[in-house]
Amino acid sequence: MKIHMRVHTGEKPYACSKCPYRASQANQDKFGRGETIDKRHQCSQCPYSTKYYGHWKSHLLSHIGARPFKCFFCPAKFSQKGNMKTHMRVHTGEKPYACPKCPYRAIQSIQLKRHLLQHEHQEENSMDAV
Repeated sequence: MKIHMRVHTGEKPYACSKCPYRASQANQDKFGRGETIDKRHQCSQCPYSTKYYGHWKSHLLSHIGARPFKCFFCPAKFSQKGNMKTHMRVHTGEKPYACPKCPYRAIQSIQLKRHLLQHEHQEENSMDAV
């Protein structure tokens, strides 16, 4: 109950030794500015390592070939949920990335970035012609 009351009082008695971060619980003192300190999750099969447990867990799926995320429209399967969501846009027609210079819309942000390079090249060419 005392620890829970700290939520209401704002009391944070535990200080990080590496930065100004303070925590209300003792086990939180290893975190500072949203990052873990000296905590790495290392893949046992390759050199990959990360400080984020979720990224490490997703990475492990790549080694065993697991693809638990299935497309609702076709037989495609994916190891990461985000990749499945992006793929689903092919079927739904969703194009959330809009070009600010023309009506072009894209399924992925990288497609829009490539498209914007075309505008830059056109602008450079039109300036050279002047």
